[in-house]
Amino acid sequence: MLLPVIGSFLPIDLVAQEPVSYAGIVIRPGDGTITYVYVPLDEPVSGIELLRRSGVSLVTIGFGAFGEGVCQIQETGCDVGTCRKNVCQTGGRESPYWRYFQVNETGAWAASPLGASGSRVEPGDIDGWSWSPDEPLLPEIEISEIPMLARAGDELDTAHVARYDANGSLIGGAPSEGVELTSYLAVTVVLSGVAVLALVLRFRRQASI
Repeated sequence: MLLPVIGSFLPIDLVAQEPVSYAGIVIRPGDGTITYVYVPLDEPVSGIELLRRSGVSLVTIGFGAFGEGVCQIQETGCDVGTCRKNVCQTGGRESPYWRYFQVNETGAWAASPLGASGSRVEPGDIDGWSWSPDEPLLPEIEISEIPMLARAGDELDTAHVARYDANGSLIGGAPSEGVELTSYLAVTVVLSGVAVLALVLRFRRQASI
């Protein structure tokens, strides 16, 4: 009879936690926007495979034993011919290309020494892709924030992608409740005006008879 009471005083971190069955991707194309991706995941995969499962527009090219290089994500990058020569770089030190990062154990973004093809992504991990010559310039984020930012909702069995502008507003999202309310009130006012006008005309007809 004492077991339930004793169990209630166990430290929170000793209580069994439901395992995370998804991974996240943060994409920074360098134009001020940020894309967050939720990808269902119950097994380890490479960074390239995770990106492919995300469903985002993607162009890659094979480099033999060196794995795959990313030429283009969404609208940012270069064509296959240019990518094959220099992975989109123009030769200058400030020339950007798609750099691959992962969140390390301290919560900071770190470049993967193995590259996206040789990396190992586990459920609960976050990958980052930044169009940059060096620094990640990616937002700090925790895996628990990914479903909300990617607008996964209750549909957790499929990948979800959400893109935000430089002000943090969802691009291509549904109108806000304020806009919907304003539209509703405007329609209500118009309909009320039409009804009043109809009553006035009716009374005038009756008065003229």
